Amino acid sequence: MVKDFNDAGNSSQLRRLLRVLGQDLMASTNPNVKNGALMGLSSVAVGLGKDSTLYLPELLQPIIACCSEAESRVRYQAAEALYNVLKIARGAALAQFAPLFDALARLAADPEPQVKQGAELLDRMLKDSYREPAFLPQLFASTCIVFYPSHNHRVEVPLDIVTECPNFEASSIVSLLRETSSNRKPSLQRPHYHFITSSVHSYFPQDIVTESPNFEVSSIDIVTESPNFEVSSIVGLLRERMYTRSAFGRQFAVSWVAVLDAQPGAALAPLLPELLDPLLNMLADPVPEIRRMCDLQLNEFLRGIKKQGSRAPLAALTATLITHAQAADELVQLTAITWLKEFVELSGPAMLAQCSGVLLAVLPCLAYADDQRRSILDTVVIGVYMNIRETAATVNFQLTKLVGPDTLVAGAGGGEGGEGGGGAGSEGGALDLKAVVGVLVQMLHHSSVHTKVAVLDWILHLYNKLPNELTAITWLKEFVELSGPALMMKLSEEVFGACVGAVCEPAHDVARRALAALAELCTCHGDPESSPYYSMLLRALLRLLAADDALLEDRGAFIIRQLCVLLNAEDIYLAWAKILVEEADLGFAPTMVHQLSTILLTAAELYELRQQLRSFDKPATWRLFTALYNCWCHSPVSLLALCLLTHNYAHAHTLIATFGDLEVTVDFLTEVDQLVQLIESPIFAYLRLELLGADSGALRGALYGLLMLLPQSDAFHTLRRRLQCVPPAPAPPPAPAAAQADIDFASLLEEFKRVQHRHRQFKMADRGRARSLMDKAYP
Repeated sequence: MVKDFNDAGNSSQLRRLLRVLGQDLMASTNPNVKNGALMGLSSVAVGLGKDSTLYLPELLQPIIACCSEAESRVRYQAAEALYNVLKIARGAALAQFAPLFDALARLAADPEPQVKQGAELLDRMLKDSYREPAFLPQLFASTCIVFYPSHNHRVEVPLDIVTECPNFEASSIVSLLRETSSNRKPSLQRPHYHFITSSVHSYFPQDIVTESPNFEVSSIDIVTESPNFEVSSIVGLLRERMYTRSAFGRQFAVSWVAVLDAQPGAALAPLLPELLDPLLNMLADPVPEIRRMCDLQLNEFLRGIKKQGSRAPLAALTATLITHAQAADELVQLTAITWLKEFVELSGPAMLAQCSGVLLAVLPCLAYADDQRRSILDTVVIGVYMNIRETAATVNFQLTKLVGPDTLVAGAGGGEGGEGGGGAGSEGGALDLKAVVGVLVQMLHHSSVHTKVAVLDWILHLYNKLPNELTAITWLKEFVELSGPALMMKLSEEVFGACVGAVCEPAHDVARRALAALAELCTCHGDPESSPYYSMLLRALLRLLAADDALLEDRGAFIIRQLCVLLNAEDIYLAWAKILVEEADLGFAPTMVHQLSTILLTAAELYELRQQLRSFDKPATWRLFTALYNCWCHSPVSLLALCLLTHNYAHAHTLIATFGDLEVTVDFLTEVDQLVQLIESPIFAYLRLELLGADSGALRGALYGLLMLLPQSDAFHTLRRRLQCVPPAPAPPPAPAAAQADIDFASLLEEFKRVQHRHRQFKMADRGRARSLMDKAYP
């Protein structure tokens, strides 16, 4: 009946029949009736044959609707009916791809095994239809060239074919070519099908070579450029299905991504940002097969991107990768970091526009090198995590190399569209310095030592490179024209606090780099004393040491010595001396002064300053001595050591005579003991030799006074034996150095007495508070 209606051209009767099957019978609630209607629709498609493409909406829509039926038998019959219709319609059914794909996705995730098996067959059929498109919206010239490889002979074949009909099938061209070629040359070899492009070439035998200029084939993709079909529509449907939690649904979606990517000319690259996020999500799927499929497909995409280079949408993809770089799953994390590494290599300076996001992704991954983390990884997945760390370190290194003196800064003059800047930076993206600094400050609070070291290296790199750029900055409203250094100075308010906090880190590498960054901050404009951060730094470090006794005891010497290497030691001691003179915390001041004195007398980093004080022959040295003296008044033994270092033996003799009025505590005696040990060390070898001189009376008097302060301990006997070795000599006049120096030692001595009086009052008040607390605790 269907064939009769079709041969007679009675389309109205055909549509009426389809209406009965697709609407009237489908309205029944009886599953058997629906199954019969589905079989009837399949039969109609078979009866119509190629003409079924004229009735595809009426055939497909009721079948697709049955794919959501509650009865599994109906769903299975719907899958079978769809298969039969697609087998007849082939590529013409792609005009209804969206509802077809939606129905197929539901069937693929169906809990019923039989329905799922039917969906697999239907899926293969739909993919075959996609690979062999039926639409051919292009014109062929009248001739083409047929090549016979067995005879190395070419024959011109006439093709009086006009393929303007939307239902024209490319297979008819192949049949005609075979027939025509057989008439011309019976020895034509058996054709071998292969895909050259996604155009009509895919239908031609391998023996047919279209080199004739008369054979014109449009380069437009048959499938993806057809007015009835767009790849973007598939990607939109795929993206929705890829977020499903069903394992079968995910496998189905990934398989279709692979089909799209394998189709030449599918123009999938611009749509890859839509697929990357769900693919990375599925890469963490617990099903190994899904993980394998996703990994393979992502590798294929990455190879394609590397071939395309800058034409790929790297910026949009980078944003997705940054999000997944800190995923809980190690494979997802490694994949994201690996992609970022390739993108940095491909983009070069253009990647600087997203530098802050990339740093936010890779810097935490450096934590996998920490010893504490390594002990855990030894028994789990150490290989993967080490790959993540190494890849992240590579990305970090690559980004560092991209930042140079010619780097454009976002918001700076010439940064966008300007003619300034030059170099590689002018061809790439502008560096958002504010965002980068924000990320670095945030990462300084990370728990990983390696991450903090990398962050501080970045800060040092920025200060070394960007101050050379003299481009106006416009992003700060309150500053119309800020140069590169001025911008860094403004951003340094955030960096300063973070680096000061990093100084307290127990890891020496972190503390050392933090001090280096702070020193660079203070010297980026030349003279450190002109920098507003110089005084802030010294005061901040004093506050840190005052707030933490353990830090002062364990790390204080390290911090001070490193700072003296990075900055001028004399300036640091002068600045700290002026600050400590006004120190209100009289419990902290003596401890800090004693620490500074010990470092001054023993540290190799302060050798030049020590030699300068020892020579004591310049007005600048005298001013330094006076400043240190006023500060060293907080620590009597340190002050005595300073006088001995500067050859002011007469004043040392006078000073030690006042020690009898001081409260002799255990700490005081410990400091005296340490001073005796210093006198016996190579540092004071010159002092011991001066005991042999005729004018050593003042020095002897000072040392004997020191001896009288000591109990009969090891230090006492050591000093006594030393003095016993000295030949007797008359008491000399005051030392020449002290007489020549323009120093009022009398006023200095009065200052010492005044400071010590403050300390006595402080200790008395402290004891009074302690007694008060005891009285309250034990009334």
